Amino acid sequence: MNSIKIAARQPIDIEQTLQSGQVFRWNKIGEWYYLVINHNLVSIKQESLEDILVRSETLSGLDLETAVNDYFRLDDDIEYIYKSICTDKHIRSAIQSYRGLRIVRQDPWECLVSFICSANSNIPRISSNMTNLAAAYGNKLHLDEHSNYSFPSPHQIFQAGEQQLRELKLGFRARYVAAAAKFVLYGECDLDSLKKLSYEESKQTLTLISGVGQKVADCVLLFSLEKLQACPVDRWVRRAMEGWYSIEPNLSYEEISSWAINRWGPFTGYAQQYLFQQKRLEVSN
Repeated sequence: MNSIKIAARQPIDIEQTLQSGQVFRWNKIGEWYYLVINHNLVSIKQESLEDILVRSETLSGLDLETAVNDYFRLDDDIEYIYKSICTDKHIRSAIQSYRGLRIVRQDPWECLVSFICSANSNIPRISSNMTNLAAAYGNKLHLDEHSNYSFPSPHQIFQAGEQQLRELKLGFRARYVAAAAKFVLYGECDLDSLKKLSYEESKQTLTLISGVGQKVADCVLLFSLEKLQACPVDRWVRRAMEGWYSIEPNLSYEEISSWAINRWGPFTGYAQQYLFQQKRLEVSN
């Protein structure tokens, strides 16, 4: 067992980050959060708002620290981002409530599949879909007495085919997951290369994939492809915009997204995520 302490020197709230609808294959056992990072099972314990303890069987030392730092974007200057987006009382309140919530930098392929599975769904069902996919076609990973699975490659999912995906209870989403696997596998879309393109170009490419609309594309761009200006607009973000910023209820997705980007600029994705969390948990409470 390899264990290290990471002193982030800036706020990092593991629970708020993992619970904010960005990633779907994690679980909490006692004080430890278990998740798969770069095909390695790791566990993380929050020691303070700026310190975390990390364990892994397969990564150690600098490799383990680098993987976790990269995943939780600890290279982002979060205090600078807060100052940049803190333009009003609503953002200020959200930051105060969920300080340390980070945008993640996850694997683009898993991110793409997870948000294809998000169509007409909810977080528990998406988590179930993603867990079933990994258990069916991924490699088993161990840490302590716990286990999880690596996420299957486009090739593995393409070989499985739509019918097998339906048997995993993906429903109509199975067709789109299979289509995405084919699209990526045969080189029509090199996901990592999209990091080098502009926001507009990378979004246009993603929406060529069957089942990927603007919201799914924006989620993938924000949570895995370095586009921090992306602004996914779901029902919670729309409600936040209409209720707190007096945005007209009949505005289109593009109009709301453009309004947000004009307001918060290169860190709109962070502003969106804090508003999403604030509105979603406000309603649930």
